[in-house]
Amino acid sequence: MKTSLKNVLKILTVLYIDEENAIPQSIKQALKMFTKEVFFVNNLTEATNIYNTKHPQIIISEVTFKDENCFDFLNTIREYNHLIPIIITSKNKDEEILLQSIRLQLIDFIEKPIKIEKFIFALNNTAKHILHFGDINIIFANNLKYNYIAKTIKDNKKNIHLTKNEARLLELLLANEGQMITKEDIELYIWGEEYVSESAFKSLFKRLRDKIGKDTIKNISGQGYLLSNN
Repeated sequence: MKTSLKNVLKILTVLYIDEENAIPQSIKQALKMFTKEVFFVNNLTEATNIYNTKHPQIIISEVTFKDENCFDFLNTIREYNHLIPIIITSKNKDEEILLQSIRLQLIDFIEKPIKIEKFIFALNNTAKHILHFGDINIIFANNLKYNYIAKTIKDNKKNIHLTKNEARLLELLLANEGQMITKEDIELYIWGEEYVSESAFKSLFKRLRDKIGKDTIKNISGQGYLLSNN
């Protein structure tokens, strides 16, 4: 089964820059629903701080700042990060803005007022871009890193490859981080309608725990499992 675009977006953080703080509620709700975390800022000083400390994996920015050149900020990021998806929003589609936008190799240019259908389409294209070209690393509290593309766990010394079912289980837990998933839902997601023995189920969890840390996956007795990455 192919990795779903929804699962990709669910592990990503977003930096959203809008000077007027006039982001439609429908857009905010979509981002909070589809992505892991969103940082809304209204100036480039704060945007720079968030980028340097939180390391977001998607940037959405308007380009009509009055006193600051947003393109300078975006071009600086693009100079050092060739793969990060960038989406631009703007009320203005004059030739200069379009030319500068094209040079940034955008995922999309969305004209304001933003239509929710257009925005969700851009998010899906972002997930596709990351699946094909990105390098998503999820860092656990124990400093192990999971590479979503390579399906490997990395510590300071080596890469540990996950099996297909180990990767699928980990990605299911990541997509629902902090939320309990029932044993029945896990079985359906991993094995579908195929019968799975209790020993095979427990063995999968043991192997994954051995690779990412025994305390990372919590077993809520008689209810289900959750990933705790704190």
